[in-house]
Amino acid sequence: MLPEDLLYSEDHEWAKIEGNEAYIGLSHLLVKYLGDIVKLELPEAEEELQQTMELGFIAGRKNAKEIFAPLSGRIIEVNEEVVENPKIINDDPCGKGWLLRMVMYDPEERNSLLSLAEYEALWEKSGGSVRDEGEEVGD
Repeated sequence: MLPEDLLYSEDHEWAKIEGNEAYIGLSHLLVKYLGDIVKLELPEAEEELQQTMELGFIAGRKNAKEIFAPLSGRIIEVNEEVVENPKIINDDPCGKGWLLRMVMYDPEERNSLLSLAEYEALWEKSGGSVRDEGEEVGD
């Protein structure tokens, strides 16, 4: 069962908002699309991000993709466990597989994110493909 309190970007990241902070991770559907995770690159704590800005890179055995910030803010924690062992993301992408925690600059940006039902409908409409750098890649 997927958490109902997550919000999703069209770029396949999720945000769990707690007060003025947000945990950021990758959607369960993206993780399945990527296959077993073999490489993960994330920024350092204290870096500032703007919504939709590229923040990292993830590669699986099947596909790879840039990671984008679903919200603007300052990173206050990077999940070092997933940096050292990215396979955690495959096992629990919406829980222990979170990527980073940030202080949000503009809580209203949450209104541009999607509910789980809206995100899954968008995924189905795309045929289960990921748009990256202007190209559609199907699985």
